[in-house]
Amino acid sequence: MRVVFLVSVLIGLGVQGTARAQCAEVYGAGALGAQMTTLHKALKQSDLETMASAGAQLSAGLPCTDIVPPVPALAGAYRFIGVHHAIAGRANEASGYFRTAIELDPNFEWGVKELAKSPAIRAMYEAAKPAALVDPERQEGAVFTPPEGGEVYVDGRKAKHVEATADRPHLVQVVVGDRASQTHLVMGSAFPAGLVGAATAATVRTGGSSGPVRVSRLRPPAKTPLLVVGGVSLAAGAGLYAASFAARSSFDSATTTEDLMKHQSATNALVIASAATVVVGLGTGYAGFILSGRPGIVYHLSY
Repeated sequence: MRVVFLVSVLIGLGVQGTARAQCAEVYGAGALGAQMTTLHKALKQSDLETMASAGAQLSAGLPCTDIVPPVPALAGAYRFIGVHHAIAGRANEASGYFRTAIELDPNFEWGVKELAKSPAIRAMYEAAKPAALVDPERQEGAVFTPPEGGEVYVDGRKAKHVEATADRPHLVQVVVGDRASQTHLVMGSAFPAGLVGAATAATVRTGGSSGPVRVSRLRPPAKTPLLVVGGVSLAAGAGLYAASFAARSSFDSATTTEDLMKHQSATNALVIASAATVVVGLGTGYAGFILSGRPGIVYHLSY
């Protein structure tokens, strides 16, 4: 973790907005960034007293934030809150926050000087790793139901499903625009009341509620153009072949070698062009003739 990166990202998100109603004040990006800076310095100095007090403030302020913290910053916040609980002797709470931090940032490693005088806390963090990377618990048939214009974010990421990993805290936020209008710190998948509802699927039946349904044949859109192009190509081929007769007549009546070669070339070109045009016309017309309303190309084979 780099403190300069965290502070710059957090402060850049702004400090205005509306937090939860039960919070005395908004815990904005400025306060969060300053708290993280204090904790980072105390971490390197193994200053447990400062880490305990600043961690307590971070723990109390996080549910009152109006910003959506970047995932790396949120992982750092969870680690610091876990250290705060570990110092206070609350091992279960510390392990829960450590598991969430590892879930969000599985590649994190403590620095050499960080918690150098507290090997037990580092060992507690390492012990949380095996249980941290597990699949979330999804609530099938459920969807998030935020207020109109809002979206639900879980731990800094837009939620695609109603799911969360068990036995650890999660920051659940209702985001409108770029601000969190609601922020909740929940355990596992205990989402706030009113934020989750049942998924509904609308089905429409055509043809009435009972009785036979009349099915009409659907004419493929390409059928008519293909038939028209095929017919025009056949007509053009016939015209070119007819023109070749006139060229052949000129060839037969030629009196000079120059005229003979000229009319021979014209006759051959017209015959070849007429044949090619007829082939195109037959192919296009046949394609339009066999085209059906079913998807794909259908081959009719006889055995």
